[in-house]
Amino acid sequence: KCNDTLGQIIMLIRHPSTSNTWTMLIGLSCLLISSIIIIQYKNQNKMIMSAKQNYKYQTSKKIQYATHSKRVLGLLHNTIEQTRITGKVFKQAVEQKQNKSMVPISNHVHQSEIFGIPNKVNREIFLYNRIPKCGSSTLLTLFNKMAAFSNYTSETSTVFLEQVLSDGNLQEFVEHLVQLQSKIDGRLVYDRHIHYVNFERFGYRNPIYFNMVRDPFEQAMSWYYYMFARQSFSFISAKQRATFTQKHKWKTYGKCIEEYRNTSFGLEEMCFLDEGLYAGWFCGHADECKDLDIGLPIAKQHIERYTLIGLTEELSLSLKALEKLIPSYFRHISEFDKNNARLNAALGSRNVYPAKKLVNFIKVKLKYSYEIYNFIKQKFHLTLRK
Repeated sequence: KCNDTLGQIIMLIRHPSTSNTWTMLIGLSCLLISSIIIIQYKNQNKMIMSAKQNYKYQTSKKIQYATHSKRVLGLLHNTIEQTRITGKVFKQAVEQKQNKSMVPISNHVHQSEIFGIPNKVNREIFLYNRIPKCGSSTLLTLFNKMAAFSNYTSETSTVFLEQVLSDGNLQEFVEHLVQLQSKIDGRLVYDRHIHYVNFERFGYRNPIYFNMVRDPFEQAMSWYYYMFARQSFSFISAKQRATFTQKHKWKTYGKCIEEYRNTSFGLEEMCFLDEGLYAGWFCGHADECKDLDIGLPIAKQHIERYTLIGLTEELSLSLKALEKLIPSYFRHISEFDKNNARLNAALGSRNVYPAKKLVNFIKVKLKYSYEIYNFIKQKFHLTLRK
């Protein structure tokens, strides 16, 4: 209608007449109103388009925020769940400690599940948080030989003394390992002397955990002779280094135990005896791990997350178990090992054994480590039977 009116207006302009003045005015008014409507429509259309773009932007932001929130909530859930479980174990240990002067060290271990790869682990990272003097040198030689055969990268940490870390250093360690695996773009076998590390606490999936343990007395004696056989005392603190004399350097383990058994410091400072080594190692880095009564059940809980913990005294069977449980990494590893006899013969061959009464004395001191060792040993043999 506006177009028709516009045509009439043009005609009236060309052929004006007084009688049609009102018609022309009405037509001009109609045209003006139409123009205003069109302008408003265009402005409204611009506003709609702007609103759509803003909506898309806001939606994109919400999706990003939701994704980030989901990850944060996942972290929070893992932390809460871990705190709940650890808190439950912590509470039970405290109650036991309150009821008795000391948690009784059982003569047998409770029935446990067999070893195996847990669900939802990062199969691209194999972490061997090795305990000193438990046959790691032999294993690392085998792992290096297997690397090309099984298409993985084997890395050994150059850090030896920092075995217990702060929260900040723990996060750095976890992120370093994840980034290292991402950088090589393949499977990673990594080893370091370090207590158990929970990757989930920092928002990452746990790796494949592996370790080896040795009879606690044998490990303690081997560690003593290892330290004294060093040409350099770089592993020993300045306080200990100042105390050593050339004569004491070659003192047998039995003589050291005999001399310092009734002192409050000597067994740890001079004979390098760590009474709760295994319990603390598998418990982790938290302050409560220093209290062995509390750290012991936490350590057992963490052991359940390991794919395998082998026995140094049964290296051949440990390698067989490794083959079966993680064939993608260690298929035929037992065929690579042709020197088991040499290793087993070497275990303790250069160490001078103390008298039986001193051996029994040390074994009582190592009761927490024996609790963990027997727990692992039963789990290991149950795995072999299955």
